[in-house]
Amino acid sequence: MKNDKISSFQLAVIGLLMSTALFEGVASVFIIASSQQNSVITASISLIIGLIPLFLIIYIINFQPEKDIIDKICYLFGKTLGSIINFILSLCFLAFLTITLWNLVNFAEIKYLAETPPIFIGIMFLIPVIYTSIKGIEAIARSSEILLYIFLFFHIFANTSLLGYIELNNLLPVLEKGITPILKSSIHFLVYTIPPFLLLTIVPKNMITNNQKLTRNIVIGYLVAMIVMIVALFTILTTVGPYLAVLYRFPSYYVMKKIQLSGFFENLENILSIFWIINMYILICMSTYYISKYINKFFKKQKNNYNSIIIIIICVIALYIKGTIFKSSVIGIYIAQNIFPFIIGLPLFIIILAICLKIFYDKILTKIQKNSNYN
Repeated sequence: MKNDKISSFQLAVIGLLMSTALFEGVASVFIIASSQQNSVITASISLIIGLIPLFLIIYIINFQPEKDIIDKICYLFGKTLGSIINFILSLCFLAFLTITLWNLVNFAEIKYLAETPPIFIGIMFLIPVIYTSIKGIEAIARSSEILLYIFLFFHIFANTSLLGYIELNNLLPVLEKGITPILKSSIHFLVYTIPPFLLLTIVPKNMITNNQKLTRNIVIGYLVAMIVMIVALFTILTTVGPYLAVLYRFPSYYVMKKIQLSGFFENLENILSIFWIINMYILICMSTYYISKYINKFFKKQKNNYNSIIIIIICVIALYIKGTIFKSSVIGIYIAQNIFPFIIGLPLFIIILAICLKIFYDKILTKIQKNSNYN
């Protein structure tokens, strides 16, 4: 189809940006509150554990490369059960879309547009999301590839500019409460970083150019994303300390307030913090694209005019849910940290595992049947 061809590098870049989208304002707040000075250790353990579900997602991508995840699920589980699973997946990604939109609007409202009604901020951000999603995965991929270099430049510049403020004593004492709380927090942290990679399965492997390097590129993208977050946590903790960082709604933003260039450039945090907005934008685009693909397949509508209407409706619904449920930062943070991991994160991990087990079971069954026919 038109606008559906992307490279394996671009797909990995999308995964990288989406994986870090909920770090500022959600994941960072949780991990600092739960692990304090051990947050870097928690994120490092999370990096290692996260390789398991990541390879399961890659396993799903490699299965029947001509199909996307929606068709694969229907093939594996049948039309009825497959439709139910696809519906649950779409609801989960609608939740990801909504919580990311809330975090993005909240960030912009607090730091840039304090006098602007949240609904207008949401509309302002959703207009380019709608345009990009209508253009297709190729537009999202090209946007991601361009934005990656901006993201990495701002991230490297911000962290290197803060080297003079680092106090390693802020990372002590190590493992004060033992390893068990660290392990629990590291698994919890994965809820915000791994599920976005499942969005990549909406793109059939056969539509990816140079797909023989897909596994390597996705793994590298994941590692870079985790390293970016680990470095950000290290900078936050060593610069302001865990007990001050835990008070901030957006800790990276406040830490970057310390950056000045020869006393000439001030308020650089307003520019440098854009790299977190970039990531949230890409996650919202991909979530919208995934849900629109599901609805198009469900109603068997493939025309561009129908797709445009569907994408607009998805964004309007997400904006409505955000305004209805996330009425304040306190409510939003509570939902993101205490409800979201269990009603959204847990089902997603169960679905990933169930799909992989079904693929493996079918392969074993096929092999046994072939051996029986041969004998």
